[in-house]
Amino acid sequence: KWKSGITNLFSADARIQGKLLLIPQSANVKFDTQSGDVNSQVDTVDTIKRTIVVRVKATQSETTSSIDELRSGIFGDENDKYNFKTQMAGCSVNRVIIEKATGTNINDGVVEID
Repeated sequence: KWKSGITNLFSADARIQGKLLLIPQSANVKFDTQSGDVNSQVDTVDTIKRTIVVRVKATQSETTSSIDELRSGIFGDENDKYNFKTQMAGCSVNRVIIEKATGTNINDGVVEID
């Protein structure tokens, strides 16, 4: 039985056109549904994505979002529990983890350039 969030569709012949998933009738299609508690089955992380948020200040313009608002929208904070990081973890059943990038001029995952 297919279940939202835990059933995967596999087909080398499938393609996306606009907002449609097109699967030819002659395509080889496989469905794989995980059983039991999905979260208990995942014991490894497939991918850790070190992510940097870039805020650009142009000569005559800049985004209306502050650095803190951009950071919160991507990585979350105590007031923002639904953000890019939590959505990626939720949609991937915790197999894709978003971490803040570090490095020169990167402040808590964010860099601002002029």
